[in-house]
Amino acid sequence: MVPPYLDQLAAILEERESALWSWCRQELQRPDAGDAARLELRKTTYPLDQKSHAEIYEVACQVATELGIDTVPTLYQAQEETRLNATLAPLTAAPHITLYGPVKDQLDAGEIQVLLAHELSHWLLWQMKQGVYQVAEEVLRTLCQQPQPHDAYINSFRIYRVYTEIFCDRNACSLAEDAGKVVSVLLKTTLDTEKGQVASALYQEEKWWEKEWVASANAEQTEVD
Repeated sequence: MVPPYLDQLAAILEERESALWSWCRQELQRPDAGDAARLELRKTTYPLDQKSHAEIYEVACQVATELGIDTVPTLYQAQEETRLNATLAPLTAAPHITLYGPVKDQLDAGEIQVLLAHELSHWLLWQMKQGVYQVAEEVLRTLCQQPQPHDAYINSFRIYRVYTEIFCDRNACSLAEDAGKVVSVLLKTTLDTEKGQVASALYQEEKWWEKEWVASANAEQTEVD
């Protein structure tokens, strides 16, 4: 399910920024629209051959099928060693995903499934409603790139991206049927957490929320008294 905020903001942008909306849609539909992204892939990554990396391609194709995507994803490995992550190239004809760091060595099969499901969900969102969500994202990005962008544009774009991430994480969680795997991937990709530290990090987070809940409950009780 697409978060309602994305639909609401897209409708507002299409109405109030109609000229920019039309221009962004036309730009995204140009035959050469993906040339810059393809060039960047050639410069900074190397493609993973399907035969040599059959195992991860099998996972990618399975995830794509379960999400209703009938196009085979193309996987790349970033040339520079960085923390674990994955990104989706802005190409709409087919999904192109770049892996960062030793993903296959440090993530288990379930975590790789979650990571790929998250990125493929970004691509899936771009395909919905004739690309309206991708156009909205591009309009917001353009508005925020103005010399002195209004705070409303910056905050709207930030919230838009948060809800986009929620959509992708929900899809990944639903597919994996394991919220723990989703949290584990988030910890490893955002905090560079080692495998053995994930359980500890989750425990600490749970304890923090318990303290917040108790503090909130005590505050409410004090107000009542």
